[in-house]
Amino acid sequence: MGDAGVVLLEDSGLSAEVTSSGLDHETAPTREVTVLVTGLIVHPTPVRVAYATAATLVPELIQQHDPDYIMHIGMAGGRDHYTLETMAHRDNYKIKDVDDRDGWKEGEYVWKKEGIPEQLHVGWDEADVLARWEKEVNEVETAMGLVEDEGPFPAWPPIPPHLRRARKSVVRLSRDAGRFLCEFTLMESLSRRRLEEGQRESDGVPEDGRESREGKVAFLHVPGGHLPDDVARGVRVTEAAIKSMVASWEEGFRRSTCGQSKAGMDGGRWDGVVWKA
Repeated sequence: MGDAGVVLLEDSGLSAEVTSSGLDHETAPTREVTVLVTGLIVHPTPVRVAYATAATLVPELIQQHDPDYIMHIGMAGGRDHYTLETMAHRDNYKIKDVDDRDGWKEGEYVWKKEGIPEQLHVGWDEADVLARWEKEVNEVETAMGLVEDEGPFPAWPPIPPHLRRARKSVVRLSRDAGRFLCEFTLMESLSRRRLEEGQRESDGVPEDGRESREGKVAFLHVPGGHLPDDVARGVRVTEAAIKSMVASWEEGFRRSTCGQSKAGMDGGRWDGVVWKA
């Protein structure tokens, strides 16, 4: 896993469009409920691959910016697809970081004392977000003239780069974020949001019309390509993921604890740890 980044999404109000430059442009509503992002706060540097750094920085950023949504982005070398992670574990972060430390002291030890359960899930409707994400990416890349992905390229003979670039992006969901810094960071954000809501309830905070933010968190794993075409692909797939998550949530879709999507879908099928619609 490579260095990770953090994108914080401010409260949504006006209809807006997320652009590759990170600017916001008001747009005319195109659906009965059109809710996109009114502001992106992007952490300016990659997050150091160290448990202590993630455990300190993530709460600081949440407290500083008080974002409505949180999205982490991390590189997964060796993959050629994009994956939204849907759950994180509390325990057993045994892979050593760049400081040769595991995640027990900054993670498992702290989370157990705070009463965090063994697993936390995202709060958004997985099947609905995946369907929107696939549709958005497909529409954009069809207009660009890209072709459907037909599976992995053979190891031999070498495939010309222009043929690789001509394929559409593959997007998936996963329940296995790797039990390293990526999953640790996702757990840190999910746990902060859970504790925030618990504190509001225990403090008897008056109703202010604000819905709970618990679960409004995502982690996007991206391939390791670094060429201009790779970066451009990553931008459009990430934009589509953000739009899909926010629109789904604001239109009232939520993750169902019984395993059936509130989007009225069968939810596709699980192939190992990867969701395929």
